[in-house]
Amino acid sequence: RRAFEANNLNSLAMKVLRGQHGPMPAHHSQQLQDLLKSLLSTSAAQRPTVAELLSNPLLRRYIASYALTTLGGKTEAEQISSQPHAALRAQLSAAGLGSLLAQITAPSTLHTKKPQHCAGDGGGVRVVAQHG
Repeated sequence: RRAFEANNLNSLAMKVLRGQHGPMPAHHSQQLQDLLKSLLSTSAAQRPTVAELLSNPLLRRYIASYALTTLGGKTEAEQISSQPHAALRAQLSAAGLGSLLAQITAPSTLHTKKPQHCAGDGGGVRVVAQHG
């Protein structure tokens, strides 16, 4: 079912401007119904901002799933080498979801640590490699 239905474009525009939409489907959760109602508000002041939408628990679940599917398993270098992936990274960071990026970004190449003295091997030095 559509939020707004009309026989012609002018009637449709008037229904949208007046906020005359049908009832929300009963099978949707109350949380989703409230979100849809706020999005369809005729008052811009009552509609949620992008930041509010991105912090909405219902939407964050889907944002996280999309980010994981799109960026998951790729290193940061791989993510930023693709313009769409770089744009998604920037949007997630701007939305305060930087911690999500840290969770889904694959470790980059091996980095070396400072040489460590090894006990029991004649006092030799070894380099320990670690991910990250």
